[in-house]
Amino acid sequence: MKILLTGATGFVGSHLARELVDRGHEVHALVRKTSPHAASRHGFLSEMGIRLVFGSLETLADKKIDLPPVDVAIHNGGLIKAKKIGEFYRVNVEGTRQLVESLKHHDLKRLVFVSSISARGPNRAGGPNRAGGPNRSDNDHNGSGPVSHYGKSKLEAEQILKKAGERFPVTIVRPPVVYGPGDEATLPLFKMFKRGLFPVLRGGNRRSSFIYVKDLSKILATLAEKGSTGEEPIYPDDGRGGYSWEEVIAIAQTVFKRRIRKISLPLWTAALMMVVSQTAGLFSQKASFLTLEKFQEMKQVLWTCSNRSPGILNLDPLTDLKAGLAKTRNWYEKEGWL
Repeated sequence: MKILLTGATGFVGSHLARELVDRGHEVHALVRKTSPHAASRHGFLSEMGIRLVFGSLETLADKKIDLPPVDVAIHNGGLIKAKKIGEFYRVNVEGTRQLVESLKHHDLKRLVFVSSISARGPNRAGGPNRAGGPNRSDNDHNGSGPVSHYGKSKLEAEQILKKAGERFPVTIVRPPVVYGPGDEATLPLFKMFKRGLFPVLRGGNRRSSFIYVKDLSKILATLAEKGSTGEEPIYPDDGRGGYSWEEVIAIAQTVFKRRIRKISLPLWTAALMMVVSQTAGLFSQKASFLTLEKFQEMKQVLWTCSNRSPGILNLDPLTDLKAGLAKTRNWYEKEGWL
């Protein structure tokens, strides 16, 4: 198939691009000429045989960029961090609107949108049962709504695509925490594991779901090929339904073969750290990932989901957290990141 991919130079997008090429698809990637590390990222894609379409999501209509005729579009592009709140809406919302407008004359079989669990928001209720595992309410896919502007912008983008569903089928995927080789966002966690110190917010038994990036790429590629036959939106996780951060630390101790001390942080201390990080980001070329916006998500207790369709996607079993952390750590060390 001919597939249009947005966000191909990013963390998830680069893994997804490789997966699509390995499956024999003709991939066209919408990329910015001036994106960070543009030359190396564009070269990486070109070496795989991916055809580059230069442009940005939010200027597709303005610059009248002609997108190539494709069978399927995977909309993975967007911002996960920004110096100004308005940038989330300019890229994630307006960019999605312009992509839909640019595709309106294409005979698409389907569009797959990589949204986020942030669009759903934290779980409404629930907690660990006496055995330490999640209750069914932990995996309630009807969350309490987005608590950050990032989540709100993703939800608005979903609503635009739902309206476009009259033109072509749309599948919405809301991943939880995505990690794996090449990820800069979760690298600080691995650095803390290696140092043997890990901060945990006080108040509540926080739990989060995880998905290894190569598994997510396989899920997205399969959805592009076959479409969705299950309930939507799709919440891909590793099949565990979430881990407490105490469990994450225990798993990390086996992976790093060392004791990791838990540092309990009050919410006000964490908020102050975010203010410092956000302020420093204003004077940096790159926007900071750790901001008060991100704190609004971090302080929530439950961010769990369950993959309801591993059989349909033919990906059972998925990579569990122990195996995923080990693979990611090995990659970081090999590349000199850790």
